Amino acid sequence: MNVIKPIRTTSYATYTRATTATYFDSAKVMQTAAVNAPRVSWNPETGAFEGVLIEPARTNLLLNSATLNTQTRTVTNSEFYTLTFFGTGTITMSGAFAGTLQGTGAYPTKRVTRTFVTSGTSLTLTVSGNVQYAQLEVGLFHTSYIPTTSAPAAR
Repeated sequence: MNVIKPIRTTSYATYTRATTATYFDSAKVMQTAAVNAPRVSWNPETGAFEGVLIEPARTNLLLNSATLNTQTRTVTNSEFYTLTFFGTGTITMSGAFAGTLQGTGAYPTKRVTRTFVTSGTSLTLTVSGNVQYAQLEVGLFHTSYIPTTSAPAAR
């Protein structure tokens, strides 16, 4: 008869990240974790515990993302992008993609998202109303918010 013995380990996980990163705490408030610190996250809409947040490296291509203004960004033709934000405003896209993303509620509970494929290299985002914590990133899904000021920022 084979007996399965539990494996014991004395080492703990190591978290590696070259930048700070955001997550939501149990009070549904966005927090910033230090470099190389784990992010224990809760769902900001439901309050459900989600565990340690592990994500791929990404870059927020938008400028001044906390309170977004109309801007034009250079994108790669035929690439998947995902646009997200909190708020009740609207972002209308033109150029490399034509479409609108309408906000459905205030931060932190109502993040809206749209994934699309570009057909050109210049994307204009026209902002109206309340748009907070906006993010435009290459990829098929959104990741946690990456704050920006006068330049794109990576996590």
